Amino acid sequence: TYIFVIWLIYHYYLVSKTTKEKLPIFAVFALMTSLMIAIGWSGETAANTWDILAYFGITGLDPIANQIAFWILGHSIVYIVWMPAVASMYYLIPMLANKPIYSEKSARIAALLYLIFSNNVPIHHLYMVDLPVAIKLLQEVLTYAVVVPSMMTFLNLWATVKGANINLNLISVWISISFAGAIAAGVTGIANADLSFDSIIHNSMWVPGHFHAMIFWSIVPAGFATLYYMIPMLT
Repeated sequence: TYIFVIWLIYHYYLVSKTTKEKLPIFAVFALMTSLMIAIGWSGETAANTWDILAYFGITGLDPIANQIAFWILGHSIVYIVWMPAVASMYYLIPMLANKPIYSEKSARIAALLYLIFSNNVPIHHLYMVDLPVAIKLLQEVLTYAVVVPSMMTFLNLWATVKGANINLNLISVWISISFAGAIAAGVTGIANADLSFDSIIHNSMWVPGHFHAMIFWSIVPAGFATLYYMIPMLT
């Protein structure tokens, strides 16, 4: 995983160095995804290494700290698989609308904010663990802050399409489903921020439902839209 990420980042660096141009928006989101993978797997690496060392009696084990380390990936994996869908929207929607993206600057800032927030809010899945209340309240605020890059993204894409005549075809239908589905499924994720709500849904199917709704209504449709665009181009 780390070799893959290093390979990607190195080649992004070579491209930016040789072309002297800014990365296009979809490539910025691909780069952010690469960094999310590296950061997210660091928690998994720490937790698994700690498990092995503790098993052989080399170190002790703090189950709570280990659980938090494990969940760094547990939460960032959501963004790791969704960011390519967002990249697809940023690539296909302006092309289908035959218009430039409404605000490139807003898109780049949103990509950076997604990177910042994707790995620092896993504790909202651990509210029922005996952690300091101040940490839980901070996680509540930071989780709600994820709404900011999402609003920036969807308003940006909406403004790009506004007034455009778009042909109805498989690509436009799939990417429209992905756009609407991300909003509908994403709302069920925002609710995870709330401490009192979590006491009701804890250990229920709410979180798996939220994640699978993101897969079913946003990630998969974006994948189909991308395939319908890429396969004819590649063949």
